[in-house]
Amino acid sequence: MKQGFRDSMDWVHTWSGVILGVIMFVIFFMGTLSVFKDETDQWLLPQARHVGAPPDVSLDLMYDTALGITGLHPHFIVLSAPTERAPIPTVTVAPEEGRTWIYFLDPETYEVIAPLDSAAASQFFYPMHYRLHIPGGRWIVGAVSMFLMLALISGIVIHRKIFVDFFTYRRGKKLPRLSLDLHNLTSVLALPFHLAITVTGILIFASLYLQPSLSALYPGEEEPRARLSEEAFAYASRETSGETNLRVSSIDAMLIRAQPYWDGEPLSDVFLDHPHDEDGSVRLRRLGEGMVADERAPVLFDADTGQIIAEPAVTSAGAVQSFIVGMHEIHFDHFLLRWLYFFGGVAGSIMIATGYIYWLETRRLKHARGARNGVPVVEALTIWGVMGLLTATSAYFVVNQLLPRGDWRFLGIERIFLEIVIFYLIWLAALPHGAFRQRKAWFDQAVLLAVLCTLAPLLNWIVTGDHLLRTIWTGQWAIAIIDLILFGTAATATYAARRLQVNWAAEAQAGNRRVVVTPARKDSVPEPMAVAGE
Repeated sequence: MKQGFRDSMDWVHTWSGVILGVIMFVIFFMGTLSVFKDETDQWLLPQARHVGAPPDVSLDLMYDTALGITGLHPHFIVLSAPTERAPIPTVTVAPEEGRTWIYFLDPETYEVIAPLDSAAASQFFYPMHYRLHIPGGRWIVGAVSMFLMLALISGIVIHRKIFVDFFTYRRGKKLPRLSLDLHNLTSVLALPFHLAITVTGILIFASLYLQPSLSALYPGEEEPRARLSEEAFAYASRETSGETNLRVSSIDAMLIRAQPYWDGEPLSDVFLDHPHDEDGSVRLRRLGEGMVADERAPVLFDADTGQIIAEPAVTSAGAVQSFIVGMHEIHFDHFLLRWLYFFGGVAGSIMIATGYIYWLETRRLKHARGARNGVPVVEALTIWGVMGLLTATSAYFVVNQLLPRGDWRFLGIERIFLEIVIFYLIWLAALPHGAFRQRKAWFDQAVLLAVLCTLAPLLNWIVTGDHLLRTIWTGQWAIAIIDLILFGTAATATYAARRLQVNWAAEAQAGNRRVVVTPARKDSVPEPMAVAGE
């Protein structure tokens, strides 16, 4: 009975990974890039770079600049104060009609330096992590995350030697055993992180996934989630009247009134909702880098009088939710933990990729003998979802430096969207390439990845003048670390391509270009449907 239960968990573990592994990899990989999204923004947006401590700014002057952009009747305005990780002040403006724009400001003159001409990491990598940039993306991510949780739990069940796997990596073995060792090592090494990040990711959007229940709980409400936020999380908001009032009180004075609530924490951002409405409001939110929980309930002010309408309040449910959000999104400022999150995400990405490789290598010969098409299909999808995503992301960095800055268009496509179009075209091209080249596509994509990751830092040097030695010398660690990560990725891809060549040469010399798994041999690999954890 016990063995039958483990076999069933083995089946769940294998096929949840094979069927949904590509989406799991996208979520994990983009989440890993989002750990340092502010630093990556500085690399992708040279106008956002700043040497030295973030300057103090006048919110009133920032508001005047934003008002000059939107006119007298903005839908909303967001003023973002500079921080250590995002050292340039920005304004986000949304007119009554039209799209939202983000502008960088000179911290001394408060004039617009440049508009946001790249989606960078905050506007592209990060949203792709939790909504995939497609309609219904949050629902898809939620469903896949639940299957990922199921795969993690079933993986624990089928591991008979989970402690031994923590220390097992046999680099001299053949690809099936090598990939299985890497799969086990990365999954066991970062297992607490994988469990925590998956559970918190699901719970963050619990109100979205439970929306039918909320509609039953609040019958007749057009926005039941907003009603839940008001009741459970004490979220304060204010309805607009539709009457015009052009006066807005001093936001700098509001900041002085808000600071006693923040225990010395600096300002993060200011939200002005219909500021020229008779009942317009201004919300000031603290940075909150000194705590794990994302307890950044805003202080709500009347836009006209500058008086406090609602003090920051945190309910018991709100405290729990803010801790979950803070754990997942790592708002807090902790250098070591941020790197642990990053390497935990890298381990999760390797875990998913090596799981695919193990499945492919142990079934390649078996499927060929039985004239089954499972391996070619899964291999093409894996090359597209893993190597294709890596090469498309590195191409995104290269294209970012190659395209002219500012308000530039090509065939009517704005620069900010052209980067994204090229990303998706390169990623999409990896699918037919994987289907046509099959096993050799791994080598092709690894070489392309190495070239692109080497080219990106060199282009950054040529275009901006910020080469690696200069950024280290001037203390621009955000730029230097991104360059080092790109060079490290290039070296890893070069090593992987070389190993593939060596393995294929050894197979050709032996007269067999495919890995043959022989149970009688000492280094044999058991069928994953039998014991996937060993």
